[in-house]
Amino acid sequence: MRTQLKILVIVAIMIFIPFQNLSADECDDDYQQAKEYLDSAREAHNEKDYESAAENYEKSAEYFERIAERGKCWCPKILRAAPSNAQKYYQKANDCRNWAQEAELIEEYNRALKICTEGHNYARKRNFEDAIPLFEEAAEIWERIGENTDSQYYQKALSEAARAREAADYARKYIE
Repeated sequence: MRTQLKILVIVAIMIFIPFQNLSADECDDDYQQAKEYLDSAREAHNEKDYESAAENYEKSAEYFERIAERGKCWCPKILRAAPSNAQKYYQKANDCRNWAQEAELIEEYNRALKICTEGHNYARKRNFEDAIPLFEEAAEIWERIGENTDSQYYQKALSEAARAREAADYARKYIE
């Protein structure tokens, strides 16, 4: 009876230990993948490539999430930190997407500013026929920014759009 119990314990240990090692190896692999994506995200973030940074932060978060769901890891510290790391890197991915959108808005805003400035240059030379379409184009860009976003630029964009429309109306008075 005692021999049978020892054999049963040994078999149970032999069954359980490879599973533990396999789980720990998977955890190690997932952790390495998470770190690689995190390094790529940080590099892209530093280069202001916010779309790539967001994708890599999100992939890193997914690997941390897998570690947390697995529940077994070679390093208890990694296991404990995995849920908060997943949450943190999902948030960073979201922030990077917002920054990418902001960068596009800034680019569009500056493009409208350049177009409006060109319109003012034509107006100063009393070339109102060429100035009006430029004022209108700038106003449309700024209105699109102001109406389609809740960024910090929407009020300023709407204000600039109104001023560009006023400049176009003013220029029309000289044509008529």
